[in-house]
Amino acid sequence: MRGVTDHYTLRREYPAEKFNARVEVFEYLLDHMEARSALAQLFSVFLRGTVDSHFMHVIRNPVVLSERAQADPQKLLDQIGRMSDADQQLLAPFVALVRSNAAKRLPAGNHQH
Repeated sequence: MRGVTDHYTLRREYPAEKFNARVEVFEYLLDHMEARSALAQLFSVFLRGTVDSHFMHVIRNPVVLSERAQADPQKLLDQIGRMSDADQQLLAPFVALVRSNAAKRLPAGNHQH
């Protein structure tokens, strides 16, 4: 993941989970993404609703942030200002865009892209 980011941004901790399987099979699936993808097709009928729900949650984030940048850019900038220095550096181009758009005083309304 270091190629994408130098620090975690969505840290989660999950409790240990027991399951009944052979270690060799589990480790094979961990090491072979293409096999996991093919096995996932076997369960797609059962998982489709869960996957769709998670996808909609993830895709909704840019929509919500865009709306916040439009409705109250200063509040969004203040929230970013309370983030870590590393996150603020990462978000610097976004901050510049929010400031630029706020300076243009875009009229409120629905924007589709």
